[in-house]
Amino acid sequence: MAEHLIDIKVLQPGRPTGQYFSPDSESFRLEKIIYPEATLPFDVCILPTATSPEPPKKLPPLTDTASSGPEAVTQLNEQFSAALAESLAPDEQVHSWALLLAWFDRKKGPEVLVATERRLFLLSNHPFEIGLSQIATLEYASSILESWLAINYIQKGAPHRRVIYFHHPAQDSFRDCYEAARRCLAVIPAV
Repeated sequence: MAEHLIDIKVLQPGRPTGQYFSPDSESFRLEKIIYPEATLPFDVCILPTATSPEPPKKLPPLTDTASSGPEAVTQLNEQFSAALAESLAPDEQVHSWALLLAWFDRKKGPEVLVATERRLFLLSNHPFEIGLSQIATLEYASSILESWLAINYIQKGAPHRRVIYFHHPAQDSFRDCYEAARRCLAVIPAV
């Protein structure tokens, strides 16, 4: 069966001309593409476009599910809020952040993953920063056995992969970072 490109001209004001592939142009039925507007909640001829997501008005506090008292969490929030303020460009806005606890990797100490409209970065003693335009893919997995966020990116013409492991109770904040970065990636112009 041959595929044919057919042009469909919709003779309604404000509706675009479209090009559609049909498996067999002889048996193609026009009513499969053009529906009465009353039957669908959307316009079948216009593709939706992504828009830049709005950052939250206020970031939620970092949470430590293993903490025995609020003093430690308050101290972490103060420490990383100050470090975050120093790390941001004047017009850069944070979409999400997530705490990676010190006990999870004792060599590194506590770290915070931050997602902005421009980059993903770690606030820690071992900093990591990658511009969203360099990211090829993001992967997120969360289970009781192992949870991680993988960043696959291109740097100096070579592919790289950075995996950030986190404990399962922190899944919500890491998923928020993943989703914020994915939404911001969707609106970066293709080069």
